[in-house]
Amino acid sequence: MAKDHGDLAMVAFDLLEHRSKEIVSKIDSFLHGLKVHNWTERAFRYCAADYAAMLHTIPLCRDIFLDVKPMGTKADQFAAMMALNCVDRLGMATRDCSLWLVNNWDYDQVEAFDNVTSHVSLTWGLIEMATGTLDDHSNW
Repeated sequence: MAKDHGDLAMVAFDLLEHRSKEIVSKIDSFLHGLKVHNWTERAFRYCAADYAAMLHTIPLCRDIFLDVKPMGTKADQFAAMMALNCVDRLGMATRDCSLWLVNNWDYDQVEAFDNVTSHVSLTWGLIEMATGTLDDHSNW
């Protein structure tokens, strides 16, 4: 059971990782069934690269936050910002993927990817609350 915002941030990391894995499976399934190679296919390949990187980055972000979490709101500003900067990279990847899909007129697929962006936002907000560090300069 979560005792504080830090525990909730850890749950948010788990949800983000789970949802990202679902998206990777969805992309793989789409690409394997594809018969036409066009800009939509390139958009999905771009997303596949971003989400593969995300699956390697999420555990790193979680580890960075675990170093900061015990300090709570007394966390060193630099350390807390490192955790937020790591999550910021995840947000940029989800945003870029959604933009590729929107720009290639595949609106049906955008909602699933925007859902992951919402998970990133949740994680970001909980880290801010857990550490008492606010960052208004996210890149996504």
